Amino acid sequence: MAQFDPEKMAVYRLARQHNRAVHALLKTANTRGFAELVGQLRSSSISIPANLLEAAGEWRPGKRLHYLMIAKGSTWESWAHIDGMVDFGLVRKSAIGEVRALQGQITALLITTIRNLEAERTRKRGIAARSRTSP
Repeated sequence: MAQFDPEKMAVYRLARQHNRAVHALLKTANTRGFAELVGQLRSSSISIPANLLEAAGEWRPGKRLHYLMIAKGSTWESWAHIDGMVDFGLVRKSAIGEVRALQGQITALLITTIRNLEAERTRKRGIAARSRTSP
């Protein structure tokens, strides 16, 4: 019996690396008075790998797409929270390079995966529709 290993998923590995990079960034940031922003960043960051695993465990394409879209949204939400940290002077723009690079890679992989899954769903629906209408 084969065992599922999430670490074999490149996007999951990147999401975990992103979490560690966010944690390291927060350790160096002056976040006093910004607990809500920090909490939102942590929540959106941890949501990325959680939703990736939800998607991986889902056999229905529509539900899989749903979780992948949430993971993409959480990636972009994390992006905005990092921007907020820069805007409020909690970290320097030069300090966010690793986090930003990981966010870009995660986004690219998710968009590609979502587009491929949507294209496959469209193709399967077309085949099913043709088979119902053929004599």
